[in-house]
Amino acid sequence: MDIEESGKQIGEKLFLLLNEEQKNALMQYILEQGVCHGTVFNSCHTSSA
Repeated sequence: MDIEESGKQIGEKLFLLLNEEQKNALMQYILEQGVCHGTVFNSCHTSSA
C-alpha cells in the first residue's frame, strides 16, 4: 500500500475485504460516531423505533 494514498482510497480497499454483515456493522458504527461527535452527519440516526 502506498503511504501517499488518501483516507478515502484506503477505506475503499478495506471495505472490499468485508462481508455484508461486517459492512453493515461498520456503517452503523460510523453513523453513531458522527451523531455522537457532531461530525459531517447532519441527520440523527437512532436504532430505536
